[in-house]
Formats: sequence, structure tokens, C-alpha cells
Amino acid sequence: MRRPKEGTVQGTLEILIGGQRETVSIQASQGRLRVFLGHRQVEADLARISDTAYSLILNGRSYHVVLSPSDDSLRVIVDGTCYETCVLDPKKFRSYSPGLANLLGPSPVVAPMPGKIVKLLVAVGDSVTEGQGLVVIEAMKMQNELRAPQAGKVEKVSVEESQTVNAGDILVVVR
Repeated sequence: MRRPKEGTVQGTLEILIGGQRETVSIQASQGRLRVFLGHRQVEADLARISDTAYSLILNGRSYHVVLSPSDDSLRVIVDGTCYETCVLDPKKFRSYSPGLANLLGPSPVVAPMPGKIVKLLVAVGDSVTEGQGLVVIEAMKMQNELRAPQAGKVEKVSVEESQTVNAGDILVVVR
């Protein structure tokens, strides 16, 4: 997956939050996040503090946000108040995770389907350019080269050659 261009939709998900079904879409626009909740639009500035913590500025007010994702849900803690969400299509959630991570920090490269790692093209600490090949995965007798979603350094390699992986497994992380 390539790094999304400015102004492109990062992903659209159907979620349950507070028992109510919502459609959530996220865009990058001029260095800001634009979030669409149904037909409502919210613009915000988001700064990463740590792997799971963020500083969010919304309508001139600052919030401390902690995200705790799992396969089918996302716990969002805003200034100490916890909001539980349930993603109605967990497979879609996992497939959008890399795109969302591009906005928020390190970019994990995930297996798009179950398969076998044929070749690792990078190691931890390597500098990579956007679009550079990172790993070759074989699925259904076809080989696919997965590329860096952004320029940066390889922070983590989670797999070895000949290893079997499942769809959604994190293979490499680029920061």
C-alpha cells in the first residue's frame, strides 16, 4: 500500500459507538485530519506522543487521547473517559490500519492475504524510500512484493524467510 496523497480518503468504516451505528471516514488535508462522522465533519490537529497516545486539538481545545485497537474494536480514552467502539467489518478495519498509521506515526506493512514469506529485502535500521520493496510474499502460487508506504527507516522486521503468515499480520514497520 502506498502512502496516501494529501486529500485522499484514508478509510471508511462502519462502527458501533455507544450502541449507535456510525460511518467514519478519515482524510489528510493540508497537514490536518478531517474526520467525517456520518454527515458531520470535524477537523483536528493530531500530534503523536507515544505508540498509543496522542495530543488532539479540536475547536481550539486540547485533549489527551489513548488508542487501544484490537481485531474488531477500538478503545478510545479521551482525557480519562473511555469510549468502546466495535468495528462492524473487522477485515476492513485491519486492511485500513496501515493507511491510518501513515497519518499517526510508524507505518506497519501487513500481509494482504495468507501466504509464505519468500524473501526479505530489508533489515532493521535500513533506510527506505517510498515505494521501495520490503518483502516478497507468495500466495496462491503468485509472488507479491510489498512496498514501503513512506520513506523512513525500518524499525522492525517481524518475519523470517519461509515463514507462513496470515492476512493482517504485521511484517515490517517503517518509521
